[in-house]
Order: sequence, then C-alpha cells, then structure tokens
Amino acid sequence: MNYRKFETLVLVLGSIVVLVTILASLLKHSNTPELIGQALTLFVLFFALHYGLKAGLLSAIVAVAVYLASYGTYSEIALTQLVKLVILRLILFGIIGIGGGELAIKIKYLATKFDDSTYIDQQTKIFSYKYIQKLLTNKILEFQHHRTVFALLIVQIKVDNILKKNEIVKLRANVATILRENTRLSDYVGTWQDKWSFCLIADGANKKRAHRIAQRIQQILSAKLADCLPECDPPTIAVTSYAYPEKFEPILSYLPDVDLNKIEAKNEALNIKSKTAPIRPQQYLK
Repeated sequence: MNYRKFETLVLVLGSIVVLVTILASLLKHSNTPELIGQALTLFVLFFALHYGLKAGLLSAIVAVAVYLASYGTYSEIALTQLVKLVILRLILFGIIGIGGGELAIKIKYLATKFDDSTYIDQQTKIFSYKYIQKLLTNKILEFQHHRTVFALLIVQIKVDNILKKNEIVKLRANVATILRENTRLSDYVGTWQDKWSFCLIADGANKKRAHRIAQRIQQILSAKLADCLPECDPPTIAVTSYAYPEKFEPILSYLPDVDLNKIEAKNEALNIKSKTAPIRPQQYLK
C-alpha cells in the first residue's frame, strides 16, 4: 500500500468537505469562531494521518484550545451555550484525532496484508523483511523520478541472556510496538534480516534528520526495553542510519536483485515517463 497516496487522497477529500461546510456557514452568516472550528478539523485530520494516534490526540487538544480562545472576545454568546459548543468540538476533534489515527494505522497494515499476507510479520504485526525489500526498491525508483529522498534505519538488539521462546516473542513484540508508536504513521516499520533486527524507512529524511531519528529511537528503546524483562540484563541497542542517496551503496547492498539499469529498462518498456530525467545516486552527489 502506498500510504502517501492514501494520506493525500483523504486530506484532499477532507479539505473539500471542510470547504463546503465553511461556505455553507458563510451563507448562514455563522460567527467567526465557528468558521475557525471547522478549519481546525483539517488541522487535526492532518496530524492524525501523518503522525499517528498520539499526535492526533495532541492536535485535538490544541484545536479545542484555539477554538475556545477564538471566543475570548466574542460576547454575543451565553456561557452555557459556549460550554456546549466546546464539548461538541472536543468530541469531534477527539474522534478525528484518536479514531482517525487508529483507523489509518489499521488500514495501512490491513491493506498491505490483503495484498499479500507474507508482507506482514505474523509475530510482531509489522511489515516483513520481504515487504521492506519491495519498499526500498520502490523508494529508489521514486528517487530516480522525483528526487524523493528517504532513509533506512536498522535497529539491532543484542540480548546477553538465554531467553525462553515466550520471552523472545514478548521482547520482539515490545520492540515492534515501541517502534510503531514512536515513529510517524507515514514511515514504515518492519522486521529485518534476523529475529533481533528491525528497520524503519523514513520518508523525506536526509542524512542529518536520519541521524537524529536514530538517536531518538535508541534512547527510547534503551529506556523502555529495560522494563520488559526485569529479571534479565538490559539488551544492547544499536541503530544505524543510511540516508539515500548520501549512503546509497549500503542500501543497494541489501537489495542484491536491484539493478538501476534494469529499473530504467523496465520503465522504458512500460513507457513510464518521469518529470525529470532519471539520475544515478553518484550523479546526485557531484
């Protein structure tokens, strides 16, 4: 599933709905705070779709605060009516922020699983290594056509203790959950080459941003995994980041079947035309 296209589609449809409601409110001569409240719906929707449930909840709280503040100098409304309006907006923003974020997560993974059940790792419920390889290939193709940069982050967990099977399952599931909850919904979290390695594909991330994401993920995992198995030594976390195209060679090394010549030949065979001429990572770096 191309989540970026899904996100764009929902935002476009949401913008149309919000615009229609604003125009209808203008015809009814609604007050300015209500127009602001309708516009804030799109603000909450964006954060829920792009960043996920937590950001959706936070944006809903901010939107309610802005909506309430817009009534600060508006004296033509009774206090009881204002309280009712704020409660209604709180419910609406909460549904969009929390419900929208949760629904988007489910759609993202279910749509991928529907396409091919092997694209989802059954134990961790995140994207499988097979699907991640496919995504990386598509990201390289996108870069050739649209200069869309991305970063691959590889998370490696080193466990010194000998764990039981159920403890391994629990720890891997916790790592997957932590990664999914602390990354943008527009990014892709998946398993990597072995049971103790995971990965993240960060859309639009350059070298500096990829490094910052890697540091943050390492800090979060180190703090949270220490509590997962209290009877064991805390696992060692290592996060390596590769930004494409700055570090294209390591990424290509993980995709032995990817040949830029073959990709370009396939595009020509399918008569796919890009807005700009395809380039090599080496050319981009010059």
